Amino acid sequence: MNQSEIEVMFASGAGLRIEESRGLLNIVVALPSSFNETDWRSWDETEEPFFWETTTQGPVLSRYDKCSTQYRTVGLLGTFNGDPYDDLTTPDCMEIRTNYPQSEADARNVYYEFGENFADDRYTPLFDPWLHSNYSSWSGLIFTREEVKVLCQGVPACEYDFMSSGRREDALDTLEYERKFELKKQKGEIRVQSCGPLVKSKGVLKYPSGNNYLHGITVTFSCKPEYFLHGEQQRTCVNGTWSPGWWPWCRERTEETALKWMTGILSSVAIILAIVVVFIWCAMEGRRRQRDFIRGRKLQSSLGQDESHYPPKRRQNSLDIQLPTCTYTCIPTLIFFMAWNPE
Repeated sequence: MNQSEIEVMFASGAGLRIEESRGLLNIVVALPSSFNETDWRSWDETEEPFFWETTTQGPVLSRYDKCSTQYRTVGLLGTFNGDPYDDLTTPDCMEIRTNYPQSEADARNVYYEFGENFADDRYTPLFDPWLHSNYSSWSGLIFTREEVKVLCQGVPACEYDFMSSGRREDALDTLEYERKFELKKQKGEIRVQSCGPLVKSKGVLKYPSGNNYLHGITVTFSCKPEYFLHGEQQRTCVNGTWSPGWWPWCRERTEETALKWMTGILSSVAIILAIVVVFIWCAMEGRRRQRDFIRGRKLQSSLGQDESHYPPKRRQNSLDIQLPTCTYTCIPTLIFFMAWNPE
């Protein structure tokens, strides 16, 4: 399994994406709208006695004080409140304004006025990119400041990694991560409709992996090699609804093979029984007809012996024979028969 990219989703909705390249880590934090600011002044005061005791920071109701609002994201993550100007807020509630793309002066200000205020005093930073910016030793390095600017295309993070590591590859990786981050941010600003998670049983594998349930996504299910898949193999998200189909589940191949053999045996036995029943019915029906035929012959022979004791009767025409068996519906037929048979 490729461990160079890991995505972690928390129950709170926050997500982490960690990527590794050449021994360096790139970490992206994604937060839902529920992490937006919570203004103390918009809260209704509660009568619970433990409310103020469990609050770590008391409200400061000054109109112009930045600390009068409590935020769920502070520090290097910035202030998540929809206002880009206060993203760089120091621990003493001072706002550091900067432009993007940043100039060297803006970058210096961010580094010294904002970044160093959140530094851990127990550790020393690896590199200060502006400590020797005007020092003549730049000319002795394997790269020039102009080369750094051309390669990084004005991206401060790329320039920092190039100067701190001295490796062109690290700078290019950082530049690629910055571009990927901008693309993800643009995609994240587009409102999409989700179909919600799909129900699947234990052992079912899903591709693509992750919590991707957006419009147009086709999810393919499979099982581990020792299992057999049942249900719909593919489902597509269309306008917030998954395409119809049974939820997927897996069964062990040994159990699947045993059930198939049992089904085949039972089906064969049922077919054989049906054929035997048909043959038995045909034999019984044949015997019944044979008995009826023999009984009829005996009855005819006995009637013939009885009629031999009487004088011969006058020959009846065919009309006399059929007339007693006719009804009113037979009249047209009788007329036709009389015209055809003059007797």
